[in-house]
Amino acid sequence: MKYLYVLVNSTTGFYIEQTYVSMLSLRHVTPDAFISLLVDDKTANIQDNKFLELIKSLVDEYKVISLPSNMPAIAKSRFIKTSMREYISGDFLFIDSDTIWASPVDEKDFTFDIMGVLDGNDTLQNNPAFDYVQSVFKKTNYFPKSEYYFNSGVLFVRDSIFSHKFFEKWHKYWKESSKKECYVDQPSLNKLIEEELDSQRCLLPGSYNAQITFSLDYFFNAKIIHYFTYSIEYGETFKQPYVLKNKEFWQNISDKGINENLQKIINNPIAAFSKGCKIIAQEEESFKHTHLYGFVKDLYIKKLYGQKSRFDFFEKLIRLFQNR
Repeated sequence: MKYLYVLVNSTTGFYIEQTYVSMLSLRHVTPDAFISLLVDDKTANIQDNKFLELIKSLVDEYKVISLPSNMPAIAKSRFIKTSMREYISGDFLFIDSDTIWASPVDEKDFTFDIMGVLDGNDTLQNNPAFDYVQSVFKKTNYFPKSEYYFNSGVLFVRDSIFSHKFFEKWHKYWKESSKKECYVDQPSLNKLIEEELDSQRCLLPGSYNAQITFSLDYFFNAKIIHYFTYSIEYGETFKQPYVLKNKEFWQNISDKGINENLQKIINNPIAAFSKGCKIIAQEEESFKHTHLYGFVKDLYIKKLYGQKSRFDFFEKLIRLFQNR
């Protein structure tokens, strides 16, 4: 099985640095991993980037995809991602760049042609990013009927006739939605899964894509920690507990290169918290199993979906005190 990354550089992010760190952590947990990389021609032609050269030293398979120069970076990334089956032979596990490896895969978990993890590490109804997901549905005019809504950040793909046809349709669906300048790829992926697959058979264990922005349910036994690039945008105003979610961390890596602190994180990504935050994260995980957490979560969900709840009363009290 190959481990596949897609890299498209952007002037607003640290995608090259993140790709390198993710690959480096993969080499740490699986030294003999066969790493493949698909990169657009503009990124491939960047000159004097030390991280791009380091990436090339790690990969076993390197392919450059030519794309129109006026295509936005996010569109280039999704164009390659939704057509990656075309460029790679053999089974592969696709991994987003904003990830870090904590432990090796178990290939016995890969039992179906297309497999992934639920978005937000939960069903659609309980997805912590439900409001954002709903806004994307409106843009793409796709409203899923299934409670299984998959995150596209980690995908196992078997080299089968079915998978090749699946990717042809995914790419087609994505191109249709991109005409509205909505370049996200998950709605088109899930539309196709809903049409053609048994969603339960597509499920990988949540540890393969522990999405720590939304949940700590799979963090402590994670294989792949997905910290999400877009979270880094908040780094200037709010220091995130998990180190890799902070903009200043990546700026330091970009400016100064690999350091001893990064190696410690690669050796033990579960412990990669800002000073004093690791205990907080563990306490939060314990708190999620209390009756109080369940009660508050129930109230929040009722409020989120417009149902009456005791939140109405609490809000009236708060407004009353604020107006005094």
